[in-house]
Amino acid sequence: MKKIPEVSNRFFSTNLFLLLLLNLIVKPFWIFGIDRSAQNALGASDYGLYYALFNFTLIFNILLDCGVTNFNNREISFHPQLAGKYFANILSIKLMLSVVYVAITVAVALGMGYGHHQLGLLFILAVNQFLSSLVMFIRSNLNALHHFGLDSVLSVLDKLIMILLGSVLLWTPLRKNFTIEAFAVAQTLSYMATVAVSLIFLTRTTGRLRIKFDRVLSLSMLKNSLPYALMVLLMTAYSRLDSVVIDRLLLNGSEAAGIYAQAFRLLDAANMLPFLFASLLLPIFSGMIKQKREFGPFLNFSFLLLVVPVVAIAIPTIAHRAPIINLLYHEHVDLSAPVLGLLMISYIFISVGYVFGTLLTANGNIKELNIVSGAAVVVCLSVQITLVPRFGVTGAAIGNMVVNFLVAVAQVTISLKKFRLTPDRTMVFRFLAYLLFCPLATVSILNLHLGMAFSYVLSIAVSLGFALVLKLIDIKQLLATFTTENTPNMKG
Repeated sequence: MKKIPEVSNRFFSTNLFLLLLLNLIVKPFWIFGIDRSAQNALGASDYGLYYALFNFTLIFNILLDCGVTNFNNREISFHPQLAGKYFANILSIKLMLSVVYVAITVAVALGMGYGHHQLGLLFILAVNQFLSSLVMFIRSNLNALHHFGLDSVLSVLDKLIMILLGSVLLWTPLRKNFTIEAFAVAQTLSYMATVAVSLIFLTRTTGRLRIKFDRVLSLSMLKNSLPYALMVLLMTAYSRLDSVVIDRLLLNGSEAAGIYAQAFRLLDAANMLPFLFASLLLPIFSGMIKQKREFGPFLNFSFLLLVVPVVAIAIPTIAHRAPIINLLYHEHVDLSAPVLGLLMISYIFISVGYVFGTLLTANGNIKELNIVSGAAVVVCLSVQITLVPRFGVTGAAIGNMVVNFLVAVAQVTISLKKFRLTPDRTMVFRFLAYLLFCPLATVSILNLHLGMAFSYVLSIAVSLGFALVLKLIDIKQLLATFTTENTPNMKG
């Protein structure tokens, strides 16, 4: 097995650039070209059913994994020589858990009153969740071994295949027979192909792989990973319950879920940036903590590098929410636009949580994260059940925003206390000035009536420009990350 590369500015930034480049090329076309077109072709009701069932399968997704993927990523980052041994046992565990997952998902759906047609689609989506989980597990091994370039390619492979299959379904004579079931089956095929390719690359990296069930080791791994399983379950619950509540509580549940999905799709697209960022941070933070290296400067560097662009995107999107929704969709613009504005506020809080939540995960503070996530689920259900019947999809978005704000505050507070970190006051004041400037600049540009596209892009550019003026992002230092071998440092 090849030696894991040392973490450096250049190593981190180069791989982050590759990961973002591939995902920014492929995933936006999948989200706005294929997924959005599928919703426009099927209508809010049919797609809304798919969207609600998809999120329903996500809630039970942890049964496919029981936390072993996160556990595996962290452990292999610490002990790379165990990759082959862990893979054999975890794969056998996942195959057994998949049966449990499908059975429980279908059983709960039956108990909630889903009909025959809904259960058929649910089963396909459950299989897709298993295949997706398998891809994530295989990639976690490559990621933990710091094969970030290969992991970056595999991160978009299923979507690239789905773009090809979706294009055939949507823009050929097959369109006349296009159904939501055909859309789901196409995803099944794309995941199966990605699993095959991922296994080939992993085998070349770690050597021969085989399925082997070591009862003692497997039980030990499951026991150690259960806290991770609970964490993922709770995080998935508070982030995905909104559409399920909409579908179950409102009279026009499927249609309302489709309306909510129109706005949430943009949050999903924007969320690609912090999610990919965090996927690199986890093994890097784990390695730094194990080696007892000073990570404060790198944490500061990572936070600003992620959250500053997120704010620059979120604020103009809020200001241009109505024309953006009108540009993308054929119906229900007036209902989806307010939802988009609220979800973009959530986007900022989610991004903050990705940085500090990843740090706590890398340090093994799973108990604290589970307490925070458990409280978030209680708050989420309380707020959603209260607001959705009264305010519909807008109430669901308010609940999403409140929960993600509370989670971000809790994770930052715990991180500062656990690691005895003292925020740089100068940087904090600069960041607050940036938060104040962005909406003021965006509104001023919007009042110039320059046209939606130009106004939107200009607002983002001006916001990022002000971040450079404040030296929240130091261009010289950022460029140096591609050429130097030192640990990142961001001076306030």
